[in-house]
Amino acid sequence: MTEVIGQKTVKIRKDHMCFGCGRNFHKGTLMERSCVIDSDGIWTCYLCPTCKKISASLKYGDEFGFGELREEALKKDGGADNG
Repeated sequence: MTEVIGQKTVKIRKDHMCFGCGRNFHKGTLMERSCVIDSDGIWTCYLCPTCKKISASLKYGDEFGFGELREEALKKDGGADNG
Protein backbone atom coordinates (compact mmCIF):
# COMPACT_ATOMS: atom_id res chain seq x y z
CA MET A 1 0.00 0.00 0.00
CA THR A 2 1.18 3.50 -0.85
CA GLU A 3 1.11 6.26 1.76
CA VAL A 4 1.19 9.95 0.82
CA ILE A 5 3.51 11.79 3.21
CA GLY A 6 3.30 15.24 1.60
CA GLN A 7 1.35 17.16 -1.04
CA LYS A 8 1.72 20.65 -2.46
CA THR A 9 0.53 22.52 -5.55
CA VAL A 10 3.59 23.84 -7.37
CA LYS A 11 4.41 25.73 -10.56
CA ILE A 12 6.73 23.24 -12.24
CA ARG A 13 10.19 24.49 -13.22
CA LYS A 14 10.76 21.85 -15.90
CA ASP A 15 8.56 19.54 -17.96
CA HIS A 16 6.92 16.73 -15.98
CA MET A 17 4.72 13.78 -16.82
CA CYS A 18 1.43 13.43 -14.96
CA PHE A 19 1.32 10.20 -12.96
CA GLY A 20 -2.45 9.91 -13.42
CA CYS A 21 -2.77 10.27 -17.19
CA GLY A 22 0.81 9.97 -18.46
CA ARG A 23 0.60 13.22 -20.45
CA ASN A 24 3.56 15.60 -20.57
CA PHE A 25 3.14 19.11 -19.11
CA HIS A 26 5.43 22.04 -19.79
CA LYS A 27 7.29 24.17 -17.29
CA GLY A 28 5.12 26.85 -15.72
CA THR A 29 2.09 24.55 -15.37
CA LEU A 30 0.51 24.25 -11.91
CA MET A 31 0.61 20.61 -10.79
CA GLU A 32 0.15 18.77 -7.51
CA ARG A 33 3.45 17.29 -6.26
CA SER A 34 3.06 14.31 -3.94
CA CYS A 35 5.77 12.63 -1.92
CA VAL A 36 4.84 9.00 -1.32
CA ILE A 37 6.30 5.98 0.42
CA ASP A 38 5.71 2.34 -0.45
CA SER A 39 7.58 -0.97 -0.46
CA ASP A 40 9.98 0.42 -3.11
CA GLY A 41 10.95 3.45 -0.99
CA ILE A 42 10.20 7.17 -1.12
CA TRP A 43 9.39 8.84 -4.45
CA THR A 44 7.72 11.93 -5.90
CA CYS A 45 5.00 12.16 -8.53
CA TYR A 46 2.99 14.94 -10.16
CA LEU A 47 -0.72 15.21 -11.02
CA CYS A 48 -2.17 17.61 -13.59
CA PRO A 49 -5.21 19.69 -12.53
CA THR A 50 -7.58 17.32 -14.36
CA CYS A 51 -6.21 14.19 -12.68
CA LYS A 52 -6.21 15.98 -9.33
CA LYS A 53 -9.98 16.51 -9.72
CA ILE A 54 -10.51 12.92 -10.84
CA SER A 55 -8.50 11.50 -7.93
CA ALA A 56 -10.43 13.68 -5.47
CA SER A 57 -13.63 11.96 -6.59
CA LEU A 58 -12.27 8.46 -5.86
CA LYS A 59 -13.33 6.59 -2.74
CA TYR A 60 -11.03 6.75 0.29
CA GLY A 61 -8.33 4.12 -0.06
CA ASP A 62 -8.71 3.69 -3.83
CA GLU A 63 -5.36 3.68 -5.60
CA PHE A 64 -4.42 4.10 -9.26
CA GLY A 65 -1.29 3.27 -11.20
CA PHE A 66 0.67 5.27 -13.73
CA GLY A 67 -1.55 6.37 -16.62
CA GLU A 68 -4.73 4.71 -15.34
CA LEU A 69 -6.67 8.01 -15.34
CA ARG A 70 -5.80 8.83 -18.97
CA GLU A 71 -9.10 7.86 -20.58
CA GLU A 72 -11.18 9.88 -18.12
CA ALA A 73 -8.76 12.84 -18.26
CA LEU A 74 -8.95 12.94 -22.06
CA LYS A 75 -12.76 12.93 -21.88
CA LYS A 76 -12.76 15.82 -19.40
CA ASP A 77 -10.21 17.81 -21.43
CA GLY A 78 -12.05 17.30 -24.73
CA GLY A 79 -9.43 14.95 -26.15
CA ALA A 80 -6.40 17.21 -25.51
CA ASP A 81 -3.47 14.80 -25.44
CA ASN A 82 -1.05 17.02 -23.52
CA GLY A 83 -0.84 20.09 -21.31
